[in-house]
Amino acid sequence: MTAARLERIEQKVDKLSEIVAELARVDERVTAQDHRIERHTVRLDLLEERLSEILETVSSNNHKAQMLERAFWVVFASAVALAVKFF
Repeated sequence: MTAARLERIEQKVDKLSEIVAELARVDERVTAQDHRIERHTVRLDLLEERLSEILETVSSNNHKAQMLERAFWVVFASAVALAVKFF
């Protein structure tokens, strides 16, 4: 009778050790996922900074292009006015 009880206790302990081992593997996976997510977050922050810099550069270049276009049209209109006046 005691041997049967000890056998059942051993089986329960074996099951518990398997569960603990599985929980350890799950914990390792969760930790690995956390590290991956943290890495992706850092990379997204860097990409966001780069995108912000690019937007600033594009905005600046757009302003310069508008100024050059206006200057071109002023010069072109002046050339047309001179051509009409002298010819």
